[in-house]
Amino acid sequence: MKKSLLLFLLCICTFVFGQTPKIDSLLNSLKSAQEDTNKVLILNKLSYQFKVRGEYDKALDYAVQVENLSKKLNYKNGFIKAYLSKGNIYSDQANYSEALSCYQKTIKISEETGDKKSIGKCYNNMGTIYLNQSEYPKALAYYLKGLKIAEETGD
Repeated sequence: MKKSLLLFLLCICTFVFGQTPKIDSLLNSLKSAQEDTNKVLILNKLSYQFKVRGEYDKALDYAVQVENLSKKLNYKNGFIKAYLSKGNIYSDQANYSEALSCYQKTIKISEETGDKKSIGKCYNNMGTIYLNQSEYPKALAYYLKGLKIAEETGD
């Protein structure tokens, strides 16, 4: 019993205070990454991993790096990833006005590139924001828009 409790506490401390193997691996990949679209993907994955851990400052920092590198590369899909990540981070922090702004930017670029799945994700996320604010008709409208796109794309 004591061994199980000790192992459990060790796992919790490792998760809370230590890097995960996934983050360590991504950080190692980042060290040797060239300034290209692959680096955009690594930075975006790091942003996601830190968001999941609740380390929003780090997550936002990596999302901004995705945005900056995408600008340098003129990589529209990178902008989609950056704005979607930033929107998700802001949404988790209940900064809904910033989140909605990021989702609108994502939709605009996604329409230019024909990325319907990202548009659908944004509509769904926007629905959740309006649901959290008890704006049920708006939430339903966005959920339905997201559902329609998900059905069209088989997502």
